[in-house]
Amino acid sequence: MDQEAGPDWAAYRRRLGDRIRETRLHRNMTQEALADQSEVGRSTLQTIEQGGPEAPRLAALWRIARILDVPVQDLLRDDRPSN
Repeated sequence: MDQEAGPDWAAYRRRLGDRIRETRLHRNMTQEALADQSEVGRSTLQTIEQGGPEAPRLAALWRIARILDVPVQDLLRDDRPSN
């Protein structure tokens, strides 16, 4: 039976982490500075940027996006290549 494959959540979390890291570096911020300003623990931020094993909380992503001055939907966008 041919079924459409479900989302690859691990790959999605890696892309999300990459977008956060790239945006943070573009803003010349350290992980520590972003963690402090967003009130997200540094280890949590590090885990998110590494595409950790669990989905980050939306509240944490919202606070990170606010400090990075980007809409949270920019961080959450699905930019998988089309088939």
